[in-house]
Amino acid sequence: MPAVLLRLPLVIVLALASAACGARDDEGGADVLRELTGPPQWRLVREALPDDGMGMTLRVRSPVRVRLRHRGSQQLEQDTGWRELAAGQTLQVQWGQRAPGEGEAKDRPGREDEAAGRSDRHVRRMHLHFSDRSVTYLRFTNWSRPGKGTVQAVAALPPGRYEDLPMPGTIELLTLAFSDLAEGAVTLRRREQGSVLHPPASMGPEDRILTWSLFLDIEPLAD
Repeated sequence: MPAVLLRLPLVIVLALASAACGARDDEGGADVLRELTGPPQWRLVREALPDDGMGMTLRVRSPVRVRLRHRGSQQLEQDTGWRELAAGQTLQVQWGQRAPGEGEAKDRPGREDEAAGRSDRHVRRMHLHFSDRSVTYLRFTNWSRPGKGTVQAVAALPPGRYEDLPMPGTIELLTLAFSDLAEGAVTLRRREQGSVLHPPASMGPEDRILTWSLFLDIEPLAD
């Protein structure tokens, strides 16, 4: 299946964000962290988030290092770099995606897309960050044939109470699938081990499916 990935415009904006990294957790105070052993735990962020945002609170019991990492179809993998967390620290991770607002700059399809009749524009704006670090904004533009393009997304849903995470391990926080299909539809489902994508059996030579995924990687550190 020939699939061509647009050169996606990437804008990285630095914005200061405050957080209580290392602050005492609000569920049980000191008793909660009495035993600082075992894998890190996560739960849904309870503080207010932007309408397009998701968030998790990471609670560290044994020292770990973590990073946010993202990759896309025929796109170089990028990450935030590893950061070390001590036993007893808590850290908030936030991410999200939305369609562009009214009045945003209009793109034009490249020569290859224009030659293939792809004139419908599909834009998504992404944000991802640790709450005490700079925010990374990404803007993806894809093109489809008129009426044939679809964007789907599946996201992690952290539990309401703290639960253990795998260590070492990876959490898939968000996956997007952009499809330009003459017939049929893509099926994108979230599974415990990560999202699963099933293309239609009727895919033709001009059809294409592109994906983008965001991950949180966790590794243990020696005391």
